[in-house]
Amino acid sequence: MEALGSAASIVSVIQITGSLIKICWGYVGEVKDAKDDIQYLIKVVEDLQIVLTKLHSLLDGENGQKLPITQVLSRTILECQWDLERLNEKLHATRPNKKNVGNQKRDKVRKHFNWRSITWPFERKEVEKIVTRIERYKRVFLTALQLDLVNVTARMDRKVDLAKLPTVDEAVFGSYMDQHEDECLEQTRTELLHDTLVWSADINSKFIFWLNGMAGTGKSTIARTIARLLKEEKRLGASFFFKRGEGDRGHSTQFFTTIVKQLVSEFPPLGPLVAKAVEDDPAIGKKSLREQFDTLLLHPLSQLECGDRSLSPLVIVIDALDECEKEQDIRTILALLPGIKSSGPIQLRIFITSRPELPIRLGFKQIHDDDHQDTVLHEIPENIIQQDLMIYFQFRLSAIREEHGLPDGWPGEDITQTLVRMAIPLFIFAATICRFIGDLKWEPDERLGIILQTRLKNDTTPLERTYAPILDNLLSGPLPEIQKSSSMSFKGFAPLQLYCSALVFAPEKSQVRFIFKDNIPNWIRRLPKVDTSWGTVRQTLEMQGGARALAFSSNGKLVAAVSSRNTIELWDATSGLIQQSIAIPHGPLRRRWAFSPDCKLAASIIDESVTVWDTVSCLVRQTFECHDRLSTGAFSSNDKLVALASGETIILWDVNSGLIQQTLKGHTGQVRMIAFSLDGKLIASTAGEAIKLWDASSGLIQHTIESHSFASYGFAAEGVLAFSPDIKLVFSVSENNVELWDINSGRMWEVPKSHDDPVITATFSPEGKLIASGSYHGIINLWDTTSGLIMATIQGYNSLVMALVFSPDSESIASIGVYGPVTLWDTTSVLTQQTSEHQNSMMYPAVSSPNKKFVAFPSSDKTVKLWNVTSGLFQQTFEGWWNRTGPVRWVAFSPDSKLIASVSSESTTVKLWDITSGLVQQTFENHDSPVEYVAFSPDGKLVAAVSHKTVTLWDTTSGLIHLNFRVYDDNDHDHDHYDEKTNYISGVAFSPDTRLIALASSDNTIKLWNTTSGLIQQILTDHSDDNMNTVAFSHDRKLLASASYEGTIKLWDINSGLVKQTIAFDGVILSMQFSPQDEYLETNHGIFNLQSIYTGHGPQHEISLKGGGLWDRCLH
Repeated sequence: MEALGSAASIVSVIQITGSLIKICWGYVGEVKDAKDDIQYLIKVVEDLQIVLTKLHSLLDGENGQKLPITQVLSRTILECQWDLERLNEKLHATRPNKKNVGNQKRDKVRKHFNWRSITWPFERKEVEKIVTRIERYKRVFLTALQLDLVNVTARMDRKVDLAKLPTVDEAVFGSYMDQHEDECLEQTRTELLHDTLVWSADINSKFIFWLNGMAGTGKSTIARTIARLLKEEKRLGASFFFKRGEGDRGHSTQFFTTIVKQLVSEFPPLGPLVAKAVEDDPAIGKKSLREQFDTLLLHPLSQLECGDRSLSPLVIVIDALDECEKEQDIRTILALLPGIKSSGPIQLRIFITSRPELPIRLGFKQIHDDDHQDTVLHEIPENIIQQDLMIYFQFRLSAIREEHGLPDGWPGEDITQTLVRMAIPLFIFAATICRFIGDLKWEPDERLGIILQTRLKNDTTPLERTYAPILDNLLSGPLPEIQKSSSMSFKGFAPLQLYCSALVFAPEKSQVRFIFKDNIPNWIRRLPKVDTSWGTVRQTLEMQGGARALAFSSNGKLVAAVSSRNTIELWDATSGLIQQSIAIPHGPLRRRWAFSPDCKLAASIIDESVTVWDTVSCLVRQTFECHDRLSTGAFSSNDKLVALASGETIILWDVNSGLIQQTLKGHTGQVRMIAFSLDGKLIASTAGEAIKLWDASSGLIQHTIESHSFASYGFAAEGVLAFSPDIKLVFSVSENNVELWDINSGRMWEVPKSHDDPVITATFSPEGKLIASGSYHGIINLWDTTSGLIMATIQGYNSLVMALVFSPDSESIASIGVYGPVTLWDTTSVLTQQTSEHQNSMMYPAVSSPNKKFVAFPSSDKTVKLWNVTSGLFQQTFEGWWNRTGPVRWVAFSPDSKLIASVSSESTTVKLWDITSGLVQQTFENHDSPVEYVAFSPDGKLVAAVSHKTVTLWDTTSGLIHLNFRVYDDNDHDHDHYDEKTNYISGVAFSPDTRLIALASSDNTIKLWNTTSGLIQQILTDHSDDNMNTVAFSHDRKLLASASYEGTIKLWDINSGLVKQTIAFDGVILSMQFSPQDEYLETNHGIFNLQSIYTGHGPQHEISLKGGGLWDRCLH
């Protein structure tokens, strides 16, 4: 009955289409200015009528009940009928607006419809909307018809199993990786987008549309916009967005398989034919491009028996074809694609974007001119580009204005026009500059000024014009640690130019610098001076996402890692070039991995099964199935055995035969870590608080060591366990430390605390002299196993270190961060550099000058060394008068960076030194107790010398005392809270206008003194037991921040004396300052968002951790 109902409804729709066609022909002769629109509408309605007629004949026939999909189209048919009836009424409703004039035939038509004068009632945009809806109905009906025909004939009854086809999901439009990429803003690129869509919908258009343009002209942005518009119209057949350096997106190995899988999704009748091809040749995904094309695309399309070439074509979007890494593959793709132009009953079109590189130009020369049309993006008239850039800048600058709370109208029409002129014709310039200006960690006006002040020469390249202003800012820039942070984050400003960005960040001896050594611009060549610690990095091995396992080959020539995308990557350790990439199918994130010692085997562990992969042949060697869930595993040194933990049991399997060799039982808890000794005779395992040593041959327990390393797992939930190469020691990891155990005696060696945060991973060097340990905050420590002393520290990452491994010769150590990349460190360079840096025996914080040109190092050798950041050399050494007292404990720079104030341990004297001459300018004496630290006022006219109970303000010009504040006097002895041994001044800060000085004391009070009158202006009392250690004023002088050793920050209202907000966290604040607009509080532990204090809403605080702290970043 459903089929009969659908058939009856279709008859009504067919009748309406006939009426519409008749009415529209009546308009053709009368309305000349809309003749093309009317004929276009007639053609679309006629096509719909043909499809409906075919559909009706099938539903009304004897097989109508066998069309399950078509039977359920009643609702769609009714919607179509309703839309066409409204259209019919609108056309009939046209009324005359002038006297009739015309021939007999025209008068006859008018009389028939009771018209006195004819006016076409639709604008062009309305016609396009009507046509789109009719096309959608036609596609729905036709698709249902095609699918039912497939089912009825039973020719395509094979199961469509396309999971066997390897694809690159990240290269597809709309993928997770693609979600934050830009598209064209409204009212931009309008003419180009319109022309492209017209081409894509025209069944008589040329087969390929090539949009080419130089780097930065916005090709990928346009391609994403076209893909979205086509997808909305259900005409996006497939897409592939190439991206050099992004794994499989950078080459064409899986190009055709990715395209075919999408085409099957958009046109299901193709599916069984492709499935048959995959069934006949399961390895087709690894064959040549030509064989993939013929087998998966050309042949299935030619075998299709259903389709309608009168329908608008499906479009395949291919972006950045020039970023395909192999030039010959590019030419092969271009040579193959025209083969599907007329290969089947469906219409296809190809939209390609690229730079006009030679391989692509040569490829298009082999394609007949009738088969492709070209548009050169950088030859579009300048006035159109200028208009689009103006819209872009207005949109992005408006967003920056809102994010930073800037006044309405910022930055002004003139400045926006200037930016547009600077950008023409590069949209990448506009995008890069807007990202640079809008960085939330900086002031937009300051960064905008940097861009506007830049004067570039006329002969600069487009790349230099885009990045030179930013790089100039880095080179002359702020604190060394800010320079380092800026240079590391600079990749975010260069999304389309990774091939040149690699030059910026690669070490001097890397392969990429060698390849481009004769073509590196000067501004790139000198950039490595920004970060002097890069000399310890041998290679940086980029990979998609983070990594979870790491190994060197036995000869040290290869590095293997497993990515979070479940691929095994093999690199050449010398050149940094990737040698092999193995895709592991069906790999959930919970999979665990282990490499064999020689890097030839990799084991993937998931749930109750283990798969052993040969990393050379990419084939599966063995699969082991267990009854219980597996938690971890390890290979023996000769690759013959693999030990797997299943609950409280350890199972030893023979890798070659797949048979169980031993079952080790004895733990009373879940086994969390396994390690083989180098000779393969012993196995160490951990469960609960015990480490057990097993004889690998007999399966008997040799020793049990009670360790607290694994009592609480925290971040290092899997634990870390390893034998020393001489098999005398075994080490385990506690939450913040590494423990060394003597195998024979079971005694733990005394070693110093190695980390202040959880240890995630650790490993022995091959000769057993060093242990490397990696922590949650990205710190890598190298320490001597004999002395137990830390030999070097590397600030490797901004987040946790996932894995560490030494090369066989111990000259390199490879590390992985949670988000990548794999980094190879020169062990010798690290140890030499760190030894050199620590020869000064620093005991107190290093201080950077306000102009960021110098760093002063107070030292226990009773000197102060002044390091020039630009030259990388020590410029001055201040020494002499304090040799009788003790080591230098504190230094401070004057605001103009011309003077240094210093104080040594147990001294009551402060000295002012001239940085240029190295001579003493002033000497401040007569303090009643040793000076703890010193601070300059913001105007540089005063120096505060802080002793135990007093603060003395000295005039830096005259050398005379300006004021003397006695925080504790004789009257305080009567107070119950007074303690002569513990009461002291713990923090000091000047207000920005120098009128106030805040003195924090150990009795949990902060006194605000007037620096002119010497009177107390306010007392801030904290009733908690926190011990304050530092204070800081906001720039508007309305807030005062105080920090304690207990991990608490309080924000005080200076006028009322009340606490406005309290922030608690784990850590000690040693230094802090407000951002220029007082929106953030920057500390050595991170940046705290204070905007809720001013706005009254938003997050209470946000913490952006910066591991290592302010002083550490200053030194690296």
